Amino acid sequence: MEKTIKRTTQRQFETMVQLMERNPDLARGLAPFGSTKKNRMELWEGIASELNNIGPPIRSGSEWNKVWLDYKLKLKRKIADNRKEIAATGGIGWSYTQRSVTPLEQAVDELLSLQQAVNPSGAAFGSTAPTPAPAPAPTPAYVEEEHLEDVEVQPEQAANISISTRQAPTRVEERENLRMKALEKQADTQESLVGIMKNIHSVCNEISRYTRKIYELKKEKLVLYKMKEGRKY
Repeated sequence: MEKTIKRTTQRQFETMVQLMERNPDLARGLAPFGSTKKNRMELWEGIASELNNIGPPIRSGSEWNKVWLDYKLKLKRKIADNRKEIAATGGIGWSYTQRSVTPLEQAVDELLSLQQAVNPSGAAFGSTAPTPAPAPAPTPAYVEEEHLEDVEVQPEQAANISISTRQAPTRVEERENLRMKALEKQADTQESLVGIMKNIHSVCNEISRYTRKIYELKKEKLVLYKMKEGRKY
């Protein structure tokens, strides 16, 4: 059976990074205060909806989560490999074997602090000057990916991408948003129950009228029967 090939557009990757900037805890794989697994899945489904609107490809929330996890892992490995190349030169600067880091990847690096995670000391051994950045990578129109269950996704990002910076919501705002969603859902449920009760009331009224009508007919029939029996005697 052939593997399904999905091609994530550059615009989808840019939008995904912007959405992660708005949800930094989700981007780092952390559980926001007071959130549940269901809440996090709902967030990913919302992200999937926005990304699918500018697709194809079309994916579920869990599949886009997998794309993001694979992207983070690949970028972390890329940064680690570049660090090793710098260390191999004695920290004197950029190596020709280094892989280019694009502006979008730099934005993700800043969001997730991958440089600090890869090199907590902040510099390679023997380094005395800042390392010049490699040249930007070429821009593809799309990225080919195999089925998400089989391989990790590695997008090659475009150069000169403008990333809009948005202030991340505070935990208080997140809790308030969750509370408002819960209240909205509760109100919808109550309205639905009121509608059901109205329908039940209407049906009961119809049954009552029907029963009353049957009773009147039976009563009338009984009177006629008694009159008929009285004439016989």
